[in-house]
Amino acid sequence: MKQDARNGKRKWKRKKRRKGRIRLIPVWLKVIVFALLLTGSLVAGAMFGYGFVGEGEEPRDILDRNLWYQIYDFIYTDTEMERSEDGN
Repeated sequence: MKQDARNGKRKWKRKKRRKGRIRLIPVWLKVIVFALLLTGSLVAGAMFGYGFVGEGEEPRDILDRNLWYQIYDFIYTDTEMERSEDGN
């Protein structure tokens, strides 16, 4: 409510409602991009750590399933895990 200074009458002003914010990049796309960047950095870090810092010969070996089986067997030496011949 606002009072007019000239004639002493009160005027009601409506507040304008703002519409929702229009985003340049949608939230769902930001989440997907974040997940992809997180996964990529995890793989790149593992490749760097295994291939260059560690004793691995080839950084791409980190993507081999058998290497992860060897790591699992190294950590859990007393447990056995059944595996098929094709590595699945």
